[in-house]
Amino acid sequence: MGEVVETKVIDTVRRSTIIESIVKEEIIHNAAGKESDEDESSDARRPNPMESFIAGSTSGAISCFLFQPLDLIKTKLQAQVSTATSLQQAIVDGRLAPKHNYSQSSVASLLTQVVREDKVLGLWKGLTPSLYRTVPGVGMYFCTLHTMKSVLDEEPTFYQNLMLGFTARACVGTAVLPMTVVKARYESGKYKYKTVSDGLRTIWRAEGLRGLFSGCTATILRDAPYSGIYLMFYSQGKKTMKDFASIDEKDTKVHFICGINAGLMASLVTHPFDVIKTQMQLYPEKYRGTQHCIKVIFSQYGFAGFMRGLTPRCVRRTLISALSWTVFEEIMKRLKLRI
Repeated sequence: MGEVVETKVIDTVRRSTIIESIVKEEIIHNAAGKESDEDESSDARRPNPMESFIAGSTSGAISCFLFQPLDLIKTKLQAQVSTATSLQQAIVDGRLAPKHNYSQSSVASLLTQVVREDKVLGLWKGLTPSLYRTVPGVGMYFCTLHTMKSVLDEEPTFYQNLMLGFTARACVGTAVLPMTVVKARYESGKYKYKTVSDGLRTIWRAEGLRGLFSGCTATILRDAPYSGIYLMFYSQGKKTMKDFASIDEKDTKVHFICGINAGLMASLVTHPFDVIKTQMQLYPEKYRGTQHCIKVIFSQYGFAGFMRGLTPRCVRRTLISALSWTVFEEIMKRLKLRI
């Protein structure tokens, strides 16, 4: 009987020793993994301004080229909000014209028209001024954004991301506004500029500085909130997926999914200002200012006037933002730089 008890005790001790060694190995393995993650994260450094600019410009060029047709269609749709006759009637003696119905042109009919008149390559009309604006613009945006983030001692909060995105885009949007004006007019087909430089010279001679910066207020009211809202929801989306779905926030799919969600929300909120901006840049002589432009559009078309071109802009802006951020983050990851 004593021998049986002794054997059982020995077996129990043996089992507990085996379990203890397994637990120790697991602890050591987890600690090693954590240390390697910390080492990998500590090896990563923040990008310098030039690295941010190059990575941002690269991502901007790729996304701009891919989605230029959508931007062209969006501009043409918004250009139809006002005809020359209705605008003149709307502004005579400062009185607002009665409401008019929209042209029945749709995205599909405009696509067909462009392809029929200018072939498939016509869908990329305005690509040159778009690249002139987007490539340095996106590069400057990421450069400005990361310069401001480097001042913070820790990761930005939800609302800090809103202000960072807002401020960076307001600065950059103002700097590249002349290119935005040329791009909008070039895509509309209402102005026959031979080149980008010809467009800039023509606007300068005919309209002066005011022409080059027409629609400035509406552009900032569109772009700055868009970037602030986008960055706020994009950063929060990555954190949420990491915390609740245990998904690595550095995964490329995570970047793209979070970019799509953030882009949709930001596009819906800021689209009315995109319509106002386009109108003021295409017809600068017709409006006395941003408020007057809002009154004319609302008087003629109601709230629907501010939603013109929503579908192509939502699709294009969402995809271009998601792709730009995904490519940018991928470049940063390959270079072992932390954002």
